[in-house]
Amino acid sequence: MQSQAQNLFWRTSTTNSFRRFLVLLRGTTQSNRLQSALQTMKMHLLYVYPNGLIDPYPLDTIWALNRSTECYCDSTSSCSLPSGFFSRFAYESEGYFTLPRSFLAKVPGFVAACYALESVYQSKLECFFNSTCLNVVLRYFPLSNNTPIDILDSNQTQYAPNTTIGTLIDNLFIENWSSNSSFSAYYLQCAPISCTYKFTEKNSALYVLTTLLGLYGGLVTVLRLCVPLVVGWWRKRNLQTDPNP
Repeated sequence: MQSQAQNLFWRTSTTNSFRRFLVLLRGTTQSNRLQSALQTMKMHLLYVYPNGLIDPYPLDTIWALNRSTECYCDSTSSCSLPSGFFSRFAYESEGYFTLPRSFLAKVPGFVAACYALESVYQSKLECFFNSTCLNVVLRYFPLSNNTPIDILDSNQTQYAPNTTIGTLIDNLFIENWSSNSSFSAYYLQCAPISCTYKFTEKNSALYVLTTLLGLYGGLVTVLRLCVPLVVGWWRKRNLQTDPNP
């Protein structure tokens, strides 16, 4: 039991320690409003005056599936849109990101967000379970070598294809925790002089019955021995104290 409790404590503390680090990282990134390399958090534009002066100014990005569902990265870093390949440069959006009417290819499960880390957290790996989708990604990101890449097999993992990468990260990408307790190895390492152990078990009805009968039989035997002695002593005492007429 103690080894199981220690294993459980180690798993919990390890997972929670990693989660707290990521929460701190995501929180400080958002609070400090750090700029991403792709300018998805804030876009810096240059305004060129007729006299040749250049005035840079920041522009907060807006993410919107439509005009009624706008999300501002200035307020929250969880803004996101479905990802894909589009024939459009980021600066052409002027900080207003929305799904264009035409696209080169879709990547199901992947999203673009204010920060790369947020994109990873909200994305899913369902594309890598589909050979057609994986080939689309490889077409736009060709490999420098000829290493074959196989799709993921849903039968070899406990996670469903629509599981977010954030869930995988929170679980440290571990499929299953397993522990092996070797008492013989522990005994050799500890080298104790003696070992004691105790265990608790529930008594059966037969054991309780036999115990009660044993107690009853012992009590009867004791009474048979003691009662005559007590009665004799009492009679003898009365005879000694009562005066003769």
